[in-house]
Amino acid sequence: MRDKSISIVVPVYNGRKYLDELVMRITESTRGFKNLEIILVDDHSPDESFGKILAIASENPVVRGYLLEGNHGQQSAVLCGLSRASGDYVVIMDDDLENPPEAIPLMYEEMQKGFDAVYALDIKPAGRGLTRRTGSFIRDLTFRVLTDIPKGMKVCSYRMISSAL
Repeated sequence: MRDKSISIVVPVYNGRKYLDELVMRITESTRGFKNLEIILVDDHSPDESFGKILAIASENPVVRGYLLEGNHGQQSAVLCGLSRASGDYVVIMDDDLENPPEAIPLMYEEMQKGFDAVYALDIKPAGRGLTRRTGSFIRDLTFRVLTDIPKGMKVCSYRMISSAL
């Protein structure tokens, strides 16, 4: 049994169609963890995502949902979730199933080596258009300049961090 508790923060925007499968896959992938909480933060989606979140939370006691009063963007939704997370580790992942929940145990194992953060990178970002690849390049360049991370180190939105940070 894994002895650390995990909070999973998911910013949601127009994610209604993915939420049932996402929560099911997270729950299956994290069996064996001491404590788990799934925090779904709806960034005021027009597709009734929050109604779906409430329905899932009523059936699954590890799920908690929050609704932002207006559309404030992904990072505001992440911050809302982080401020409510109680786990030893916090996973931040997207709602669209592009971040495989099955990687959570692998990130946990890496964290046990003493890291404060572990990123789950897509090795083959196939099918991504020029706009997305350009955005990723700019994001990586910005992080490298602002944080002095080594060249070649990549960052992404799917990550596990220590709550002690």
